[in-house]
Amino acid sequence: MEELTTHSTPEVITEELKDDNKTKEYANYVILEGKSKRESWIMTFNPELPMPRAIEAKMYRWFQKDSVKKLMTKLNKSLEVDWIDKRVNALQHLFDIGTNSESSEKSQIDGLDKFLTHLNKVENKIVLETQGSNQINIIQVVQDRLATIVGGSTITPDGMIAKATGSNADNAIDAILVGNKVGR
Repeated sequence: MEELTTHSTPEVITEELKDDNKTKEYANYVILEGKSKRESWIMTFNPELPMPRAIEAKMYRWFQKDSVKKLMTKLNKSLEVDWIDKRVNALQHLFDIGTNSESSEKSQIDGLDKFLTHLNKVENKIVLETQGSNQINIIQVVQDRLATIVGGSTITPDGMIAKATGSNADNAIDAILVGNKVGR
């Protein structure tokens, strides 16, 4: 016996678009199941297919809502943190294989080779989004990115990391003193 599927009416969809639980359901389809935004929206709100233009327009406007974008950004960031943790664990496992004296020499070489290959990859890229003819100061972007990474610390030429603790005046005096010692 064939099941009849009832589709949500435009009025019901309009109300459901305001429901945070529906937004979370949509996000689960996109993030966890890897569905496209359109496919996820259709699975979440169950419109009549093919969609009338008015419903399709509602869908595209809904994608642009701040609450939807914020939730998707938040979920993507938490997923990124989870993947970073998994990458670190995988790298640790490769390192353990490469340094395990009980493993065969070939296993050790392969493990360390793969470890170093993945370690040398640039996995954290700076992405610049531009619109129109905006000018970008790439130096400022890199400086801002480094500032967020080191959290206000400074890296000295000997590789030590010193956390900035003094006031701006103290830091300026320290810089002058260090400059005088270097100039002598």
